[in-house]
Amino acid sequence: MDTTPITLDRDRQLRYTWGAMNEFKEKTGLVFGEFGENDEHLSDFQVMATLLWAGLVWEDETLTVEQVANMVDVSRTAEVLDIVVAAMGQSSKPQDPTAATASDE
Repeated sequence: MDTTPITLDRDRQLRYTWGAMNEFKEKTGLVFGEFGENDEHLSDFQVMATLLWAGLVWEDETLTVEQVANMVDVSRTAEVLDIVVAAMGQSSKPQDPTAATASDE
């Protein structure tokens, strides 16, 4: 599966799967795909931290939303949101069934 790099407290990798989006929905009651461009949820730091957390928890199951929220300075909000959106697009790209995977090599 594709991941997207992001530097927070250290270099990390974002990956959004159905499981990640279910985790997000369980914690917030929201479905990210239903947000509009000017949706008020995108200005809610708790919602944004939870969305970021959902993409990181696959790599480190001990992370909490609070820890993730404290990794991002307010001045980086737009940058981090852009990376999250890019990661979600990366994760939703159709996989090429002919591409070699690590287990094939």
